[in-house]
This record gives sequence, structure tokens and C-alpha cells, in this order.
Amino acid sequence: MKIAKYILSIFLIMGGLGFMGKGDFISGLLTLILGGILLPPISDKIKKQIILFQNKKIRYGIYIGLFAIAGAFMPKNEAEVFGSKEDVLINYIKNSKNDKSIQNIKSLAEIGGMFKNINVSTVYPHQGYISEQYDSIKKVSVLTFNPKFDYAGSDDISFLKNDGTNGVLKKYVMEYEIYANDSIAHKKTTITYSKIIKQFSKTKDVPNVKTFVDEVVIKNRKLQIVKEKKIANERKKLNKIMGNDDFWNKYDPLVKNRIYKLIVNKNCKELQNEYDIAASMMERKQASGIGASKEADLVYFLDNKMRKIDCY
Repeated sequence: MKIAKYILSIFLIMGGLGFMGKGDFISGLLTLILGGILLPPISDKIKKQIILFQNKKIRYGIYIGLFAIAGAFMPKNEAEVFGSKEDVLINYIKNSKNDKSIQNIKSLAEIGGMFKNINVSTVYPHQGYISEQYDSIKKVSVLTFNPKFDYAGSDDISFLKNDGTNGVLKKYVMEYEIYANDSIAHKKTTITYSKIIKQFSKTKDVPNVKTFVDEVVIKNRKLQIVKEKKIANERKKLNKIMGNDDFWNKYDPLVKNRIYKLIVNKNCKELQNEYDIAASMMERKQASGIGASKEADLVYFLDNKMRKIDCY
């Protein structure tokens, strides 16, 4: 135990002298005092002269207290003084209009979204898309923006062009240097294809987003989306006018579609005809003692809709 105390004491004394040599007087002095009172001969002498020091809990409490105070006065390293520049890059990513790489990422994210290949890196870049290191030689923060496109996963990547020379786009990563005054400099863009990796130190040399994607596939997908939206809107309109499916499960789908078109076109004459047919069938069934709830419900529905479109 005494050997360990000697080693720790010498280590602390040397550390304290080192801090004082660098100008960190308070932290150095406190570390030096801690190292001194830990030396077994000095520690034993203090225990004889100060009764409280004989209590092990109090003694170790003093050691820990001195160490904590010394630590509080220790100077911050360069990176801590420089501070994180992540917020600067986040603002740059969200607002930059001239950085070709950023615009490529935004375009790829938008195109991918049409194919359910969702990427939110430019909307929420702080959610694990940025890493940061401090360059103590150049006195700058080096930040890497990796959008983490899942071009090797299970999502639809049919919109990516298979270039015979480079292959298919796999990864797109950017590095930036940010200085103390928050000015930003593009360091490099690394584009990984299935056949080759390319690096660009100037944003003007970065390929246009059109080189990565198949415009014919994208055009066809846009047309498909328009068609899907039209069908969805029509279905929404139909459900709003015709009500829930539970009601119409009692009838032939042709009846539902025919009546829907008559209501949309406000064809009161044909709606009255549908009403008359349903009412006549209801009366015949009732006269024969047969249940006619199906016909009665349709009569009520038609009457209600004709009133709403001012048929009478």
C-alpha cells in the first residue's frame, strides 16, 4: 500500500510542478500539496499532529476535495476553448444556395422520397449526420457531413443511373473546415460509386446530380405519383359523398358507382328514377311480408342526397 502511495505522490508532485511551469499556478499548487500530503512520511506526521486526519473518511475526503478543486482550475484544452462548430455547419447546410454538393444532396433526398427512399439529413443534420474533429495544427474544426444514403439497403433505388465507367452511386460525403470566426471552407467531397471512389477539393468540379440518376425512371415515377394522387383524391371524394363501406357492402359495387356519378353530376332525374325503383321494390317486399331494410336504407339515402343537391 505504501509503495502505491509513493508512486501516486511522485506522479502528483511532478504533475503539479508541470502545471506551475505552464503558468497554471493554482491547479499546480493544489496538485503539489495533494502529492505532498500523500507521501507516507508526511501523511504519518500529519496524523500524529492533527486528530481529525486520523479519521480515514475525513482524510480521504480531503484528498478528493483537493483533487476536485485542482481539476476545476485546470485549463481547458484547445478544442474546448475553440468550441463546437456543428451549429455553424447545420445553418450552412439548411441555407446554402451555392454549394453544389449540398444542392446535390438535397436533390437526391427529394428524388429518393418519390421512391420511398426517405432521407432527412438536410432537414435534421444534427441527428447523427455530422461528426467533428479539431485540427490543432491549422486551428480549425474539421466537420464531416455524411447523409447516410441507404443505397445498399432494401429501399427502391431504381432511380440511380448505372454508369458504365463509375457504376452506381453508393455514398456521398463532404468535409468542411470552419474557422474561429465561423467562416466555412469546403475541404473535399468524396463520392463512392460501385466501381470507383472519387474525391473533389473544389465544389465546382463536383458532378451534377443528373449524372447520378436516371431521368426517364424519375419522369415515369412523377407521372405515376400524379395518377396515384388523382385516384386517392377521387376515392376520398367518393367516401365523403357516399359514406362508409359498411353501408354499401349490402349492394352491388355497380349500384354504388352509378349513384355516386349521378350525385356528382347532380342528375336529379336519374336519381329520382333510382329512388322510384328502390321504393317500388321496398313496397312489394313489404306487401309480401318479406324484409325490405336494404331497400328502405337506399330510399332514405337517396332522399337525403337529393335534398342536399336541391333536387326538390
